[in-house]
Amino acid sequence: MKFPTFTRCQFCGAIPAEGEKLSRTHIWPKWLNTTLEHHPSCDVECIDRPDFSKITKTRKTRHQDIFTIQPRIACIQCNGGWMNNIEQGVLDFLKPIISNDWPQFLTPEQIRKLSLWLALICMNAELASPLYNTITQADRDYIRNKEDLPRGWSIIVAKNHGSYWRKRRGYHNYPALPLSINRRLSGTVDNPTYDKQITTFGIGPLFAQVVSGQDFNFVAHHFFAAQKFGFGILFPRHDSSPLDTTQLHNLSDHQINDLNSQIPWFLHV
Repeated sequence: MKFPTFTRCQFCGAIPAEGEKLSRTHIWPKWLNTTLEHHPSCDVECIDRPDFSKITKTRKTRHQDIFTIQPRIACIQCNGGWMNNIEQGVLDFLKPIISNDWPQFLTPEQIRKLSLWLALICMNAELASPLYNTITQADRDYIRNKEDLPRGWSIIVAKNHGSYWRKRRGYHNYPALPLSINRRLSGTVDNPTYDKQITTFGIGPLFAQVVSGQDFNFVAHHFFAAQKFGFGILFPRHDSSPLDTTQLHNLSDHQINDLNSQIPWFLHV
C-alpha cells in the first residue's frame, strides 16, 4: 500500500527542516504487536459506500498488517510528545487487558485515556489511508490542545470472545447519509464528500468501536443504541462512575461481524 505523502505535520502543521522528513508514526505501539504476535496478521477491510441508497458496497481488502505500518504523518515533536503521552497513558492497564487479565473496573481516568488512545489510532490510520478522510483538522487540533475529545465522537467497548477478530480492524468510510441530507456538503456523484466513519477493532480479547463525524445525529444514534444494548461506553461519559468490566458483553465473531456490517447496525434499533 502506498501512503499519502505529506509535507507538513498533520496535527500541528509544522514543516520539517530542509532535507528532513516527518517522523514515522506507529499506528499501533510496538508492545501491542509483540503481545499479540501469536495471533495471525490481519487483512484490513475498508468498506467504501458511495451510494447508501443501494445495497451494494465496494470492499477493499489490504493484504498488509495494520499493526506494523509506519506512515510519515507527524512531526518529531508531536510524535514524541503528546501522542507518546497518550500511548504511555494506557500502558499499565491495557497490557493486562490484552493478555485477558481484566481489572474489575476501569476508573474514569482510565476510561478517558483509553478513549483518547482509540481516537488517536483512528486519526493516524485514516491519515495513512488513500481513501477519503472524514476526521477534521479541528478534531485533531482539539485532541492535541485539550487532551480530550470534542463533540461528534462515540466510543464503545466489549469483550471479544471469538477468534477471527483477535487482531483485526474494519474501517468504514461514509458519504452523507439520509440523516444528513440537509447538510449541504460539497461534492459530486463521482467525488462525494465524506463526513463520518466507523472503525471496528478486535485487539486480542478487547472489542472496540469508534464512530465519529460531522453529522452529530449519526453519532448520537450510535451512542444511544450502544447504551440501550448495554455496551461499555467510553465516550461520551455523562457521569464520573467507573466502568464495571464484569458486565461487558462477550461477543462472538458472528456478533462482531454484524456490528461491522455494511448498513450501520445502530440506525435500525
